[in-house]
Amino acid sequence: MEPIPVPEHIQESARAVAEHLFALRGGGLFLSGVDGVLLVEWLESGIPPAVIAVALEQAATRRRKRRVKSRLSLRACKGEVKRLWRRGLPHAPAALQAGPVAEIPAEAPALDALAARAEAALGRLRAGDPATVADQAMGIVRRFHEAAWEAARAERPALKEQAAQELADFQDTMDPTHWDEAVEEAARDLLRQRFPRLSAVAVWDRLHGS
Repeated sequence: MEPIPVPEHIQESARAVAEHLFALRGGGLFLSGVDGVLLVEWLESGIPPAVIAVALEQAATRRRKRRVKSRLSLRACKGEVKRLWRRGLPHAPAALQAGPVAEIPAEAPALDALAARAEAALGRLRAGDPATVADQAMGIVRRFHEAAWEAARAERPALKEQAAQELADFQDTMDPTHWDEAVEEAARDLLRQRFPRLSAVAVWDRLHGS
């Protein structure tokens, strides 16, 4: 299937959403035809990438609890997008501002250092257009999790082994490609769970002042 053409004025936003999906499940940035159409519709209707990013994480959490075997997609978070967009954008971005961030020791583990830098970046956000601030916050979250997965390269085999054990009941029902995709998605989730304050959902709630 040919890629869905994305209008130039929303290409940057579309890439941000695709990158967030990639950070959650792994794989390439390619979207299915259904997801491509859905993404263009959402962005053209004014839904910011931040809303879609939060919806994706909410869907990922729901799917994990229900042990859904299919790959995470934009289509899987349609209900979450609708509910979030009905609630509206945050109006309290200043809620993320914090006091001075302690200096990161040179010997700090790489993941801890990345998390501290991400928290500091969030703390530097200032009040402004709600959609812009929310997109900036989600960009910080996305880049952190991309960097954390890279930094955890040596730990990935153990993460994947743990994920495989959790999904073992489904292995016989999946072909090798889908099995590998499911294991990587679950492994990424295991790593992400270590940093609950740096999830898109947690940061979104903080933007709302929750």
